Amino acid sequence: MDSVLEPPRILLHHVPIPAALDPLQESALLALLPQPRRAAWLRQQDPAARTATLCGIDLLCRLAIRAGLAPPRVGDLVYPERGKPVWRDGPAFSIAHAGGVVACALAGASLRLGLDLEPTSRVTARVLRRIASPEELTHCRVLGWSPAELWTSKEAVVKATGAGVFRLAEVRVEAERAQLDGLAFHLLRPALLTGFACAVASDLPLTLELLPVGD
Repeated sequence: MDSVLEPPRILLHHVPIPAALDPLQESALLALLPQPRRAAWLRQQDPAARTATLCGIDLLCRLAIRAGLAPPRVGDLVYPERGKPVWRDGPAFSIAHAGGVVACALAGASLRLGLDLEPTSRVTARVLRRIASPEELTHCRVLGWSPAELWTSKEAVVKATGAGVFRLAEVRVEAERAQLDGLAFHLLRPALLTGFACAVASDLPLTLELLPVGD
């Protein structure tokens, strides 16, 4: 299955989250979620969060087709109690949504892959000091990063490892590299949208293909 994503590359797509989905589309996407996750979705009180979840699955299906793969079928998506969802016997993927935007990254099945995005205004220097070392803060100033660029870099890594956000402070970031639990990661920071920071972490150096909105 990895061959369609060779040479190693990441497909990345993003779309604005609509106010609502077509009922038939919503039903089809909801059916792809395992029962416990479906039940949690139904309990979700925030309509925007419900729509964002299904938009992420829709992007995953669209990226799979773009990569020449069949989209996930019922039973393919697995949501562990801890860690990010995985596609059983399928490619690696990671989904993120914030600020009215949802994004999805897709890569080969053998990779560790994490994606995060945040509006730059949402992460302040005070928030960053809670999870960044003095060396990282200095590095940010030297490179001219916004606080959100370091935050998304760390969160992309914890997503790639399946660790929780409570471990952000343990991620060590330096330029285009990061480490957690003895694992080394390569970082990409695509210019996804004005006013947003975005980071992709993988345990192999990959080429990024950013799909334009509308595809």
